[in-house]
Amino acid sequence: MRFPLLLTTLLSALTSARILTSTDPLGQPAAHVHKAANFVRAEYHMLEFHDQPVKENTYYIAYVVRFETAARGMIVFQWKTYDEKFVVDDDIPARLVFQSNNDVKTDPSNADKGIKAWEEKITLGKTYRFGIIVNTSQKHGYFQMYVDGHDVTGRIKGNYLPGGTKGAASPKVGFYGAEEGVQDSYVYDVVLGTRMKDIQEVAGIPGGW
Repeated sequence: MRFPLLLTTLLSALTSARILTSTDPLGQPAAHVHKAANFVRAEYHMLEFHDQPVKENTYYIAYVVRFETAARGMIVFQWKTYDEKFVVDDDIPARLVFQSNNDVKTDPSNADKGIKAWEEKITLGKTYRFGIIVNTSQKHGYFQMYVDGHDVTGRIKGNYLPGGTKGAASPKVGFYGAEEGVQDSYVYDVVLGTRMKDIQEVAGIPGGW
């Protein structure tokens, strides 16, 4: 399932939180994600209504993005869960979040405080290719992430669909939180599939799978 320049829906009638088809500062076509400090989110939900996540499946996500600004606590990708029995302890089993003005971490969690899976200095204005894999097995689930074609986390075991209820999770890209300063990024491509080969080209992951 491919979403080229997918983020075209205006998420707010106001002009301080929006996602729209645009171009980046170099003139390349991209979805411009913009959020002002007093807005909580400007994000896109995948698989919320159609092809909802189910247990015992593997989801592959490619996400090509350029961050123009960053703020502490800004979440730029999340695999969010909604099962009411688990929401208190495990609302976001996996997330990619800026921890300071220029650091990004993933924080996958299995109904606990989570663990830091990856940390790297991010260059603002540079394009990054993320490949994200989430397996929803109730006993053998895992999270894995690639950055610019390199496996940076390995498989991190955990239950990423707690409760196993169909549709009780949704991958999201954009901005969430970090209510300080204006946030901007440009998304060039998003692909979601159920096989590695669905995302390899976009995520820059070498062949051989």
